[in-house]
Amino acid sequence: MDQLQILGLVALGAALLKAAILAISRANSRPNTAFVLLCLSMISQNSFEFLTFSTYSSNSAVATYFAHGVMLSLNLLTLSLLYFTLTVVESPYRKTLTLVFGAWSLICAGLLLSGNLVRGYEQFDYSIASIPANLYLVFAVYVLTTILLTLVLLSYSSFSAAQEVRERSRKVLIAVAPICLIGLAALILKTAGYSASTVIFMPIATTFFVGMVALYQSGRIVSFEVG
Repeated sequence: MDQLQILGLVALGAALLKAAILAISRANSRPNTAFVLLCLSMISQNSFEFLTFSTYSSNSAVATYFAHGVMLSLNLLTLSLLYFTLTVVESPYRKTLTLVFGAWSLICAGLLLSGNLVRGYEQFDYSIASIPANLYLVFAVYVLTTILLTLVLLSYSSFSAAQEVRERSRKVLIAVAPICLIGLAALILKTAGYSASTVIFMPIATTFFVGMVALYQSGRIVSFEVG
């Protein structure tokens, strides 16, 4: 078993663990739709990572389609993260911002499928990374804007909102911070021309997020409910 296949099993384990946490949380409480959508996008990304790593060595052409699935899942994850954040802070601009970023997400998906977002995928060291195409910056700015907006909204709400929303925002900020920081670091490196992969740390960060929010919503740590 080579390194890529081992990473594939790690991704599969992360997907199954998230699915189990989500199933348990649904049995004990009624998770918010925004949280469920975000979880499903994370599970989808991990699942496509498993398929990509499992097939790359034997059939790189098929693995390319699975890698596209990873990118599309990341695209959906980015939009879902923003929607979840807007729901948590009870933003009055939730519908408007979701529509704007939803349109941006569709543009990125179209650019990916037309070959204008990535030129392909290559193996480096222990992982597989995308090769940016001429319009990759559109996707990079989309992800960067979402990450910064998520951190700003949660941070601001943690100090200025009503008590219930303030406490909720602080808990979500703690849970989501690792995802944002890892994504931000990888994005900066890739935009600067370096090969960067989040395959090791991101599954840990996203699983931590799902577990923490599920515990918050179940009331096992602190009473928590997304509005």
